[in-house]
Amino acid sequence: AVDETALRVGRLALGATLVAMFIGLLVLTLAAVGIAHSFFAQLSERRHELGVLRAVGARRRDLVAIVLLEASLVGAAGGIAGVAVAHLTFAVARGALGRVAHSLPLDVGKLVLLPPWGYVIAVLAAVLAATIGALWPAWRAAHEPIADTLSEG
Repeated sequence: AVDETALRVGRLALGATLVAMFIGLLVLTLAAVGIAHSFFAQLSERRHELGVLRAVGARRRDLVAIVLLEASLVGAAGGIAGVAVAHLTFAVARGALGRVAHSLPLDVGKLVLLPPWGYVIAVLAAVLAATIGALWPAWRAAHEPIADTLSEG
């Protein structure tokens, strides 16, 4: 009976993990779309600056690299902030479970736990989402005609 219960709890935990991963992937996709929208708006305001860079010799790929570097830094900052919030949330959840489940034969410390590599993957996923989200706006900004961008300033 105990083994059967443990098996059921394990299956339930796996199911919950898969649902959480799917929701995380969905949130990451929406974040990439939001980042693309944000970078389109930001780059439309910086058209003149990018045109000046092109006029003084910057290549299109240099502009793309600058924008993608900015997006990667924003993604890294967001990923680190997200990991910090997740870590605090896990700590609170472990504490709450410890108070509720003190009579159960469970190691509550292992129940709500993200391994260290999970934090690294989360930050890398945020950087990747930000970079992918900025690809199209960066390419569009780099391929604007120089004369059009300079005439706006």
